Amino acid sequence: AAALALGMSPTFWSQATVAEVYALALLLLALLLLALLRWRDGCWRLWPAGLLLGLGLAHHRTIILVIPGAMLFGLIALWTGQARDAAGQAAAAQSQRGMPTRRWPGGGRHAGTQPAPILSIGDAALALLGLLAGCLLYLYLPLRAPAWLDSWGTLARVIMGSDALSVWLNVAEPWRVAAEHLRELAGRYLWPQLLPAGALLALLGLARVWRRDLALAALLTSGYLLTLAFCVLFFVQDVEVFLISAHVLAALLLGEGAMALAESWPAGRAQASWPGLRSPRLALLALALPALLLWQNLPAIRAANTIAPELAARALIGQKLPHGALLIVDWDAVESLRYLQAIEGLRPDLEVRPLNESVARRDADAALAAGRAVYLLHALPSLGL
Repeated sequence: AAALALGMSPTFWSQATVAEVYALALLLLALLLLALLRWRDGCWRLWPAGLLLGLGLAHHRTIILVIPGAMLFGLIALWTGQARDAAGQAAAAQSQRGMPTRRWPGGGRHAGTQPAPILSIGDAALALLGLLAGCLLYLYLPLRAPAWLDSWGTLARVIMGSDALSVWLNVAEPWRVAAEHLRELAGRYLWPQLLPAGALLALLGLARVWRRDLALAALLTSGYLLTLAFCVLFFVQDVEVFLISAHVLAALLLGEGAMALAESWPAGRAQASWPGLRSPRLALLALALPALLLWQNLPAIRAANTIAPELAARALIGQKLPHGALLIVDWDAVESLRYLQAIEGLRPDLEVRPLNESVARRDADAALAAGRAVYLLHALPSLGL
């Protein structure tokens, strides 16, 4: 139910059906969470987590926001693993003396029977190598750089995302802007994602996970709060897509909330006909949430998934434009044009840049001074263009 609710949520669904970076970014995030949990349980080594983090950093840098939580998770996992081992040794000694053994909270197992996470110098070194291996994908930029990526300084700015951060990240007066933007984000993008019922289940799950698993609670809570804090201070027009990783964490907490309800739900006579399931009614109730999200969001997704952007891009690039012209277009038109250039080989001589009013005048003047034609998708009277 949690996975289906995430899949039917509006922002996640919208990004999973277009050629964008966010679906793959969320896959890498989910795999990273899985790798950390499997490492904590002693089933995997740490290097898969390092490799997935490196791939995430090379793909979309919002994965940085889960690193503090991942570090807390690792420290708590190692600490509780050592405590569990010590308790296991004590339990073994008690068992030999015929005394009752204690149970380690959180799994119902005898203390010391769950494998502890493995971390040696060699494991840490392999995880670091995996991280660096994933980041090697950044070499693709200088190897296949477009014409505008003409210096190592520009490459560094692209890797760091410093141009976008300098324009849209407001850290000068966060307390003045944060409260207002947070209310806007909550009303438009947080509360509607999983509906009020899903949000309440996620809050119930948050309480449950803090009771049963301190390491996992630190990982999920820290990741969610840091993602939310970043988006509160990031005033980009499509800020909702940067919240998707928070929606993944909220969906996991929604699952925790559903399990909390299942644990407290009276079994009644249903268990006799549904072995292993406390209440089929509760299961159907949980599945009602993604069904409601499907009914609510399907029309909007259908309306958004049209060929109109492709047709507009083909009409634009099909015009008789001079060789080597510079096109300054709106952000939502950039990637469609670059796709036609890179994949279909249409007019690769044209340079396509997104409209950024802080540099549009400079870019246009520089191109005109070099004897190149410059076209804007629409007039910018404020810049005299």
